[in-house]
Amino acid sequence: QFFLTGEILSPGDVPFLYTYLGHGPPKHDQSATCIAHPGCIGLVGDCCPNAGGFLACCFEDINVEKPVPQRVTKMFKDLEPLAAGLSPSGPGLPTFYPVDDHAYFRSVAQGAYNASDMFTKAAWQASMQKSLNVLVDQAIPQWSWMHAESQDITRILQKSGIATDTWRLTVAAVWTYTWWGVPTFYYGMEQGFNGQCFTYDADGQSSLRLSGKMKPAAYDALKADCAESGKSNSPDSLKRQDMFTGGPWILGSSVPSVQKYAWIEGKMPAAKPPHWCEEPLLDRSNEVYQAMKAMSRIRKACPVLKGLVNVQAATESKAVMAYWKLRKDAGVTDGPVAALVLLGFGNSTLASGARYTLPPGPAAAAITKAGTFVNLLSPADTAKVDKSSGMLVPSFASATRVAVFIPATDAAGDGGATWRVCKAGASKLPPLPGDAECRSTPMWITGLVCAAYVAIVAFVLIRGARTRGVYLCIVTEPSPVEVLEYPGPDIREIEDPKHIFVAAIEHTIPERKVKVSAGGLGKVLDQMLREHPPGRL
Repeated sequence: QFFLTGEILSPGDVPFLYTYLGHGPPKHDQSATCIAHPGCIGLVGDCCPNAGGFLACCFEDINVEKPVPQRVTKMFKDLEPLAAGLSPSGPGLPTFYPVDDHAYFRSVAQGAYNASDMFTKAAWQASMQKSLNVLVDQAIPQWSWMHAESQDITRILQKSGIATDTWRLTVAAVWTYTWWGVPTFYYGMEQGFNGQCFTYDADGQSSLRLSGKMKPAAYDALKADCAESGKSNSPDSLKRQDMFTGGPWILGSSVPSVQKYAWIEGKMPAAKPPHWCEEPLLDRSNEVYQAMKAMSRIRKACPVLKGLVNVQAATESKAVMAYWKLRKDAGVTDGPVAALVLLGFGNSTLASGARYTLPPGPAAAAITKAGTFVNLLSPADTAKVDKSSGMLVPSFASATRVAVFIPATDAAGDGGATWRVCKAGASKLPPLPGDAECRSTPMWITGLVCAAYVAIVAFVLIRGARTRGVYLCIVTEPSPVEVLEYPGPDIREIEDPKHIFVAAIEHTIPERKVKVSAGGLGKVLDQMLREHPPGRL
């Protein structure tokens, strides 16, 4: 935090730093000092614990008190030639993710605050804007992560009472695609993972999904962890779960087809899980997955959604988060002039007849002139500007909590998909994936090659199977080393051997103090053959 802003702030005031390789040293290079403590190792550490432990600032002697910005500036001077050589010139990795936007949205998604608070709470707006300003000033904000779930925090649905609310993840997915930054998803969100050890019936009653066929100590420990699954500080293990039915750690999901496999048991992961196309935990028909699939195409075809500015579309309901994305803020000249994103929370879906304010300035006139708007996620939903009130009024053909409206004249079909995309970017989209990758294909060439290989090996074995005799020696106890007369037939009467088979569990050479197990026996035998007098063995 100090590195980016030049001042010590409380956690949450600015985004969490991941890594940074920018265009030069930070502009704030004169400020307070920070004393590195012994916990700092190498280039990354916990310097400035009063800053929340977020700062990676130890670049020199950890026992020397120095102004952090000066130390960072030295690092940047060393890295500047490398950073300048990047193509495009900029951070080598996402600089950081905006913790403020992330945390505020999660609190709304979990029902702790009204959806409208994202725009009406002045403190929230100031905090989010400050984070964005830092990025604009010193990095590339479009490259920053934007996500609603991560490995560092509990899953959205892990909170008690909302474990089966799949719609919350659908709304979170659309928000991630339309806020700003790079849409980033923690695995399992698209399958409704909720980090719960319980299953719930229609009356809300829960039952523990934990097998009793394990050691009592393990069962008790897992049961104790599961008891914390509905709390914000739940164990770290509940943030992760297996994605395949062959795994031992299958936690809950809000998607019924996935939830029915929830089970924790003491076993090794199955060596042969189903092919991913048939894996029941990868249900690609659920609403969250389908929303992500649609939004991935929509965002790619609609650069207007990548703008850094979210202009509030005020409405009467506090349960709706509504904002405009403007073409001018996305830095593009083609495509729709604006897009309206509607996200519905609370106990009801988006309402027909609700009114949403237009953005200020020239955009309002362009939106009014555009005429009818269409919901890209559900083309049967439309909206028009009520000229008497100067507000956009949508009409929904079916119940929904998410909508992305653009002028109908700017929308186009996307193959045979149920959604629409922006006409200006439709040609840049790759073909929609079909079911071909999951369809079994005749592998006759591979079959013929395998059959030929087996036939050749069998022929070689049969052809070389003839031999005069097989000699087997089993050593069951140590024996004294002595020279024995060879008891077999005259060596001259034996034809050249076809094969030599050597099998041993342990080989001992007492005189050399050598005792070799099967692992190193080959080397010993090889050396013995090398030392053997010339002749037949």
